[in-house]
Amino acid sequence: ALHILAERVAENPEYRNRLRDELSAHGMVRASVIKGKESEKTKYEMYYKFEELVPKIPSHRVLAIRRGTRENVLTYTVDIEKEKLIEGIGAQVIKERSSIFATHLERAVRDGFERLLEPSIQNELKSVLRDRAEAEAIKVFEENLRTLLLAPPAGPIGVIGMDPGLRTGCKVAVVDETGKFL
Repeated sequence: ALHILAERVAENPEYRNRLRDELSAHGMVRASVIKGKESEKTKYEMYYKFEELVPKIPSHRVLAIRRGTRENVLTYTVDIEKEKLIEGIGAQVIKERSSIFATHLERAVRDGFERLLEPSIQNELKSVLRDRAEAEAIKVFEENLRTLLLAPPAGPIGVIGMDPGLRTGCKVAVVDETGKFL
């Protein structure tokens, strides 16, 4: 019965949204080194004991922490002060504190939060952080590549490029001395 109640707590959309919002606004990304690798010198040393707020963490750090995790050097979580959230959910679930079932309901709420709800929302937020970081990395790469490809190919001179298409017609492209596509 407690498992069923815990599952109901974990599947409640209101509780899920509350935890999701709380983690997004006040969550803390915590990275740490895997046990046994504390003395190893790696490029992830700055993340051996690392924490930063979710809304403030830059994308390049998220990507670095994820790389360190894939290379079995780091582990990371997204944490929050959960006692207030558990108490808030408990206050909504337990209508009468003097009931003989109140202690059982408290156990079910805590179990549902810690075992089911929190890990699920943490995984969602990790996925959101990854998507945001990858999108920003792609944007930076695109800007750098655009600058590189539109740089003047032979120095500061204008260039005309021609594609003499017999079947589809001739195409011409002009780039001025600053590298601007005309």
